[in-house]
Amino acid sequence: MIGADGQTQTDDVTQSKTIYLHVGLPKTGSTHIQERFHQARALLRRNGLHYPVAGERYAGHHTLAKAFASTPADRGRLKWIPTPDREQLLSQLHEELAASPAEKVFISSEAFGQLDDIQPIAEALGNYQIKILMFIRRQDLWLESLYNQHAKLYVNCRTPEAFLAQMLENQGFDYRLRLEKWSLAFGERAIVPIPFERSQFTNGDLAQTLLQHLNFGLELPEGAGKQFNESLSPAALAYLRRLPCKEKQRLGPVHEHLRRALSAYSGKHDPTPASQRRFYSPAQRQSLLEQCRESNADVARRYLRRDSGQLFLEEFSAQEEEWAPYPGLTDTQFAAIAEFVFRHLARQMTPAVKSPDS
Repeated sequence: MIGADGQTQTDDVTQSKTIYLHVGLPKTGSTHIQERFHQARALLRRNGLHYPVAGERYAGHHTLAKAFASTPADRGRLKWIPTPDREQLLSQLHEELAASPAEKVFISSEAFGQLDDIQPIAEALGNYQIKILMFIRRQDLWLESLYNQHAKLYVNCRTPEAFLAQMLENQGFDYRLRLEKWSLAFGERAIVPIPFERSQFTNGDLAQTLLQHLNFGLELPEGAGKQFNESLSPAALAYLRRLPCKEKQRLGPVHEHLRRALSAYSGKHDPTPASQRRFYSPAQRQSLLEQCRESNADVARRYLRRDSGQLFLEEFSAQEEEWAPYPGLTDTQFAAIAEFVFRHLARQMTPAVKSPDS
């Protein structure tokens, strides 16, 4: 069991339970999964799958992940999460799991996947049976989504080229290296990479795909249709960069409302053609995929037992992709977006007026 000192002790309760630890990666539907599991917590528990309350923040177990941040770099990377008392939180988690009749436990936070040092996780949860679940996305598509998130949050964001260069220098696109770190801590048989690709989802549903990997035969209720962490168009991001901001990151409710307004603009009201909505050219994307080809094939063979070495089924063709660099935001376009944002926020703040007959 996990004692008050955070150390593992032999206990029949822990050894009989399997923890499925979902570690991301970021921008692979983690928030959607967490919201679905959070909303269905009671239903899941009645059917033998426990989604813990301990360590939960924003429907995911981000506080629990922060408890394992043992280095200055890890703590800085997760500074948006308050630092908990690790020993107290682990004790709460163990007590909650011991009281649950469910033999399967699902814990989810993409913050786990951002930790450099994962040995503390292995030490604290060592007496449970562990499976590590990691969604991985085709690297060129993941790059676009990651950069969009970076540009949304950071006031002094890098250029697309500088962001790509930094990721390549850090070997951030090498899924083999990412999985190897977890394999060394938990054993290769515990590692379950899941391609984030609609053609590989169970019935096209991300949450049901995850449940299949948990060998759990329950269908979750449909989500409420809410979208999370939507990408912004280049025009919306250019508008955002023009706005004054004293902080280094755009965090808090004011920025959240602004991003939602810009997301609505990006989705249906931005006249920018599709060919100008990607930050990276087909040549850059093709080059990235070529650099990742060997690593991806090794992951497919080693962890997914695919003799073909094909990790992603949806292929990219640089020749078929229409692309042109985004030309920049004009003053007229800036004014049009500002008016849209104003009207959108005004509608959100104005209470609905009921008709006399309602």
